[in-house]
Formats: sequence, C-alpha cells, structure tokens
Amino acid sequence: MCIKVEILEKARRFIKKTVLEINNHKLISILGIGAFGLFSILEFAHLIKYVIEQLLIIYNSNSISSLWVPEITGTVIFTIAIVVCAKYVKSSIIINSKKWLFSFISIFFIIITLQFLSSFFGTGFLISTFPTEFDNYYELKKENLQLLANLAFIPILRYIIVVVVLIWETRKRDDKLINRPTKNI
Repeated sequence: MCIKVEILEKARRFIKKTVLEINNHKLISILGIGAFGLFSILEFAHLIKYVIEQLLIIYNSNSISSLWVPEITGTVIFTIAIVVCAKYVKSSIIINSKKWLFSFISIFFIIITLQFLSSFFGTGFLISTFPTEFDNYYELKKENLQLLANLAFIPILRYIIVVVVLIWETRKRDDKLINRPTKNI
C-alpha cells in the first residue's frame, strides 16, 4: 500500500513539474500545432474525398456507391492520419515549436488552396465535359435522400475518432507514468 502511494506521489510531482515548465508561449505554440495539425488532416481527408467523388461521378455515376464510398474513404484516411500523427507526436519531442507551427500552418493553407483551385476550376470543367454523368449523379442523390441523411453523421464520427484516439493515447501514457514513474522523472 505504501509503495503504491509513493508511486502515485512521484507521478503527481512529475506532472506538476512538467506543467510548470511549459510557459505560455510554448503552450500557445503547442495548441496551434494541434489545431492546425487537426485542420490539415481534416482538410486533406476532405480533398481526397472530393477527388474520389468526382472520379466516381465520371466513371460510375449510376451506382449508389458514388454516394457513400467517398465519405467512407475520407473517414478511413482521416482515422489513419490521426492515429499515425498521435503515435508520431507521442514518440517525438518537439524541439522547435515555432518551426512545427509554421509548418502546420503552411500545410493547412496549401491544402485549402488546392481545395479551392480544384473546386473552382475543376468542377466547372468536369460538369461541362461530363454533363450526363453529373445529371445522373444528381438524380441518384434525389432518389437516396435517406442515405444522404445517414451519411451526414460521418463528420461527427470523425470528431469522435479524435476524442477516442486522444483518450486512448493519454490513458496509455498515464498508465506508463503510474507503472514506471522513476523512468520518466
């Protein structure tokens, strides 16, 4: 019993010491890295979803799969990216937070610029080049409103995935601190 209390006390001291060492500037940088990292992953998954949707409209416009495959693919890519980023961040130490923050902000703006260009120029070109396929696609959407309503919950699922990954990774880290606190102190 006494050993367990001592281990918990060491873990608490380690957490207190770590929290006190992070100054406000570094905390804002870390929050910015997390926010722009999440935004970049979300927008990248959306860009891939958009490209797959356009390809399916052109090549498979009469199939119901052109409605749900892009959403599922975007969610799978998002999930993989979140898990990989969580593992990478957990295993590395951020030395230059300004560099990481600038990198994530740059990646985010590159992705949204690509989204803008592809939707602004690409969609109009594709609709004018493949009018029948897009007409078939929009008719298919009108016929499957219930499926579209169900697919509207997928963006909520993406945020739930972020929460689950964060809780899972935090829990694993907390278990390591409690089980082996002297290694991390």
